[in-house]
Amino acid sequence: FLGFLLGAVISEALGWRAAFFAVGFPGVLFAIIFVLTVREPERGRWESQEAAAYTPTLRETLQLLTRFKTFWYIALGCGLTAFAGYGGGNFAPSFLQRTHELSLGDAGLVMAFVGGGSGLVGTLLGGKLGDVLGPRDSRWYVWIPMIFGFVAMPLSLPYLLSDDWRVAVVMLFFVSLSINTYLGPCLTICHGLVPPSMRALTSAILFFVLNLIGLGMGPLTAGILSDHFTGIYGDDGLRYAILVVGFIAGLGVLMFYMASRSLKDDMAAGEAFLRESARRS
Repeated sequence: FLGFLLGAVISEALGWRAAFFAVGFPGVLFAIIFVLTVREPERGRWESQEAAAYTPTLRETLQLLTRFKTFWYIALGCGLTAFAGYGGGNFAPSFLQRTHELSLGDAGLVMAFVGGGSGLVGTLLGGKLGDVLGPRDSRWYVWIPMIFGFVAMPLSLPYLLSDDWRVAVVMLFFVSLSINTYLGPCLTICHGLVPPSMRALTSAILFFVLNLIGLGMGPLTAGILSDHFTGIYGDDGLRYAILVVGFIAGLGVLMFYMASRSLKDDMAAGEAFLRESARRS
């Protein structure tokens, strides 16, 4: 939210280089404050002392995760969802400027309040729905991002194809909200598959796959398609590039569905592994 808002204002006044410095520096400052003021809590609240003292290696964690098809389906689903989020999100300000002729400052305001605001709402909504529905049936943890991912695809049509900037802005809110519901439920179910001592590393592996596909390939693919379509459709080429990226990301819906099919068996296997680990310790 603040990145889009301050970045646009500073970029208009002082240029994009100054905006990068202004938006990036607080993160460095906060990291220093964090290191100096936050202490690592002692382990053992949720497991025995023996289990808390055990630190699994990357190899051991990967060996366990290879047993769970659910984890890899979720990782691919998250990566493909992020593919749309990063691919479309990185080019959304340019889309608003080229297609709807918004100024840089106005595009920044839209991305801050509409894009950033909907991201906040979507992330909290996904987590809340997981809290309410997940205990009834664990498959809801993957059904939630599956349903919202499916809904995001038709919503992207009026967002990208309408010539009315007001329609585009409203639909951007709902598309972004839908895309951002996946994170809370997916992290929850991945943590549920492994012992507490493996959760941090499991999260790291999940985000490695997510960022490799989403952040690594999403903007790159959108940019390549934009170059191609711009040669055919002019400034409208970017809207079609983002649209194609969004529908490629629709494969994430299929991945979440596949995860729902294997979830219960993998959860049972994870609980059995946890009991066996506790017995050995």
